[in-house]
Amino acid sequence: MENVPEMLSIGICAHNEEESIAKTLEHIFKQTLWKKTSPDRREIIICANGCTDNTAAIVKKISKEHPEIKLIEISEKSKALAWKRIVHSSSPAASKIFFVDADVVVHHHALERIAAAFKEKPWILLVGGFAVPFGVRETKDQRMRQINEAYRKRVLKNKPKHLSGALYGINRNHALEIAKKMPDNILIEDAYIQAVTPKEQYMKVFSAKVYFKPPLSIKDYENQMRRFEAGKMQLSALGLIGRRSFLAELRAKIATSRGLPLKTRISAGYRWAKTRVSARIRRGDFWPKNVSSKLHRSKQRGIKA
Repeated sequence: MENVPEMLSIGICAHNEEESIAKTLEHIFKQTLWKKTSPDRREIIICANGCTDNTAAIVKKISKEHPEIKLIEISEKSKALAWKRIVHSSSPAASKIFFVDADVVVHHHALERIAAAFKEKPWILLVGGFAVPFGVRETKDQRMRQINEAYRKRVLKNKPKHLSGALYGINRNHALEIAKKMPDNILIEDAYIQAVTPKEQYMKVFSAKVYFKPPLSIKDYENQMRRFEAGKMQLSALGLIGRRSFLAELRAKIATSRGLPLKTRISAGYRWAKTRVSARIRRGDFWPKNVSSKLHRSKQRGIKA
């Protein structure tokens, strides 16, 4: 059958996702590729990494009706370690592994469109989906709403080609090679994966849409920025990416905030500088519970194919 793989393997890293994991799985079960693949040739591998909530219990309950689900539990919060466990646990019969975040809405054609890209260009090792933010007006914080609205406009207008961990497919052999070298403490594993993949063997399918919720509070925004900044420092130390000076990056941040009220621009610049310093000090937990991004708080309006 067209675009149907020999084995459909889907991986999900889930850290304290009791509020969203069931909804994410519900959308996977609605995938056209999932429906076209026979039950004996499909699997969902979920790694509950460092969970202190009911994520694992919810997955176990759902797996009673869906035996294709395999649950792995590890005590570490590291998403990179969870990613590697999923790769090593995936079926050798799967030539590709599809990774989906645990708190997103995946368009029902998304996986099939990624599979079609692999089939059309067999030399491709990595195919990214198009991550689109939604629900940005739910926050009561006016500054955060303005920042998120500006971010959404940039994403839809510019369609950046960076890999988003929210949804992508990867050649399994390539994933196994990456798993041998990726440090367990890598904070932005999607950026690492793209950095070690030849540019000519990566592509993005903008019709393979996945919807995610950006931070809805200043606290969540700072936590996310701090992890991103610390992650960039890691990649720079490994020689995988270059880094601009503090002033150059600050100017770039100011440039991307054009059009926002002056007060919001100043606030965003200050908080970026604060998180950059905090990331360098590397204090605190880079994986705090981020309840404001969970799907149950969204009415999921405005999502289109």
